[in-house]
Amino acid sequence: MIADAVTDYWTLGATVTDLGDAVLVHRDGLPTSTFLHRLRPASSRELDGVLEAAAGVAGEDVARIVLDPDAPPFVEAELRVRGWAVDHAVQLVLPVGVDVPGLPDGPVRPAVEADRPALRALFRADHVEEDERGRRPARSEERTDAIVAERWSLGPAVRWFVVDEGDGPVGFFASWGGARGVGVVEDLFVRADRRGRGYARALIATAVAAARADGAEEVVIGADPTDTPQRLYARLGFRPALVLRAATAPA
Repeated sequence: MIADAVTDYWTLGATVTDLGDAVLVHRDGLPTSTFLHRLRPASSRELDGVLEAAAGVAGEDVARIVLDPDAPPFVEAELRVRGWAVDHAVQLVLPVGVDVPGLPDGPVRPAVEADRPALRALFRADHVEEDERGRRPARSEERTDAIVAERWSLGPAVRWFVVDEGDGPVGFFASWGGARGVGVVEDLFVRADRRGRGYARALIATAVAAARADGAEEVVIGADPTDTPQRLYARLGFRPALVLRAATAPA
């Protein structure tokens, strides 16, 4: 259920095609947001058939596969042998009836259309910081633009909140009420020079409350297993539930 809710979130606003042994999710004009999930091939030959069918529908090779918990184990092994990189994300769940304690004071408000340029700048700052932390080459400005476009394409069911001290957004977070009783909160970021003021906690509390108001009971948040925010989430009542894996094709 948790894995399905997370995948449902990234499917919002996209075209979904059932290929039989997999499901293809793609967005016109945003090839980097295309992915496969629910893979169920029984052999390497069937895996090749799925990849070929997906490329035929999407118009190009699919570069990302979400490895659901019940995907056949050989799929990950096969992809690794072929040079695909596999990354991991810890999923933590706020149980039913548990609220983020003590909503701090903080200038959190719903995002508006006029905030989009500022949000794009914050996404860029997040990407630069993330790549430096991971000691990876900085992703391109074009890649940031594609990621931001993907976020906007999720549609109005996703609510965005910002921290604004009066001179524009300095942090943001997204909230979705879900469709299975499990909501999702995603993309937490506060500018480095405004941290330590309780803004991250205020954003989390606000987004969780919004997800609950939109129908969620449990609320899930993802975390980089090599970064510290997962410990903040645990202190706020989120409980580790599972690790999701995704494979990225070699360049």
